[in-house]
Amino acid sequence: MSHFKKSFFIFLFLYFLPCQLKAYTLKELIELANKKHPLLQQLRFNVSSQKEKFKASYDPYYPSLDFSLGYTNYIQSRLNPQLNDKNYYSGSITLSYTLFDQKRSSTKEIKRYTFLIEENTYKSYEKDITKLIKDLYYKILVEKKKLSERKEALNAAKRSLDLAIAKKDVGIAKLSEVYQANVRYENAKLAVIESQNNLKKVLYELESIIDIPLSENDIEGTIEPAYIPFSEQDIVNIAIERREELQREKLVLKSIEEEKTITKAQFYPTAQAFVSYHRNDSSFVPPPSKEETRLELTINWNLFSGMGKYHNIRATEYSSEAQKKKIEELIRTIKLEVKKTYADFQTATEQIKVSEALVKSAKQNYEQAFEEYRIGKGDILSLIQSEIDYANAKDNYINSILNQNLSKNLLERVIGITNFEDLK
Repeated sequence: MSHFKKSFFIFLFLYFLPCQLKAYTLKELIELANKKHPLLQQLRFNVSSQKEKFKASYDPYYPSLDFSLGYTNYIQSRLNPQLNDKNYYSGSITLSYTLFDQKRSSTKEIKRYTFLIEENTYKSYEKDITKLIKDLYYKILVEKKKLSERKEALNAAKRSLDLAIAKKDVGIAKLSEVYQANVRYENAKLAVIESQNNLKKVLYELESIIDIPLSENDIEGTIEPAYIPFSEQDIVNIAIERREELQREKLVLKSIEEEKTITKAQFYPTAQAFVSYHRNDSSFVPPPSKEETRLELTINWNLFSGMGKYHNIRATEYSSEAQKKKIEELIRTIKLEVKKTYADFQTATEQIKVSEALVKSAKQNYEQAFEEYRIGKGDILSLIQSEIDYANAKDNYINSILNQNLSKNLLERVIGITNFEDLK
């Protein structure tokens, strides 16, 4: 019976183990951040608000229906009983429609551009969060890799210390060699502790964004050297097409052009049509003693009200020219930023090649130094230095891969995309 219970508990453990050890992919982390980040939620509400205001801007295109009901009590009639008219009831229904108003279309377009600008701002910050998550994700993978490498370096230092102790016990090594090997061993311990702390801090950063507790086992994936399948000029062209700041400034320019149209509309008349029904009587229920149905056509045209209209037109023209120059400067800045970031990516790519070659050389040097010290041809200082060089070479190689991936993330953000793979 006890054997059956034991088997049953093992089955339950293995059944629920995959759920307990759920690890997050990069895509899942980005989705969590986009869903839970407070500022993104705020911007989503702002977008919804501007969208509703844009919908409301269609109202001037619809007819307007008004109903009024009035009651008047004459105090003089109340004071003089000989007068019969003490109450007066009135009511009306009016249907009106704006036939022509030059400002109507431009006002609606300005609301639309305001909505698009708010939506663009949301997408821009969403990409900022995506880049931040990708950076933290790669940093976690690198810190996990560093921790693993430093534990290997700790084992190598322990191996050298054990060898020094063994040689000292048989009288072919000095006590100072043991001390020197032990110093290296303790420094390797400190490196492991430092790496563990760095990993925790990066995990804390990611936790604060997705609002979920994390451990190093909750993040899955590998980090490899990155590749960009586009030339520098292709990337510049993509940035000019997709960069959010540039799109926003172009929308602002269109909004200014619509404001110019609204200003010019002051020189045009407005036309409205009215259909109304009026009735009034001294009593509310009986048929009215007086009723009236009217059809009206009204044209309003302000011929002169000062020179402000002319100055306002000139002001919007100057604003439009200023906005065009702002866009030109932004394009220049974007091109420069893209080229510099792309150069950083290329440099990081070259550093990976050099670092990889350095790891191979440092490994060969360490293996040679260990063997020479083991057979008595080498000294402990050369062995310790080769250990340090090998550990540093592996650290540099991992850092170079991280720097290249961070450069790629930054380049994607600079040109206004979330991933180069989406452009293929």
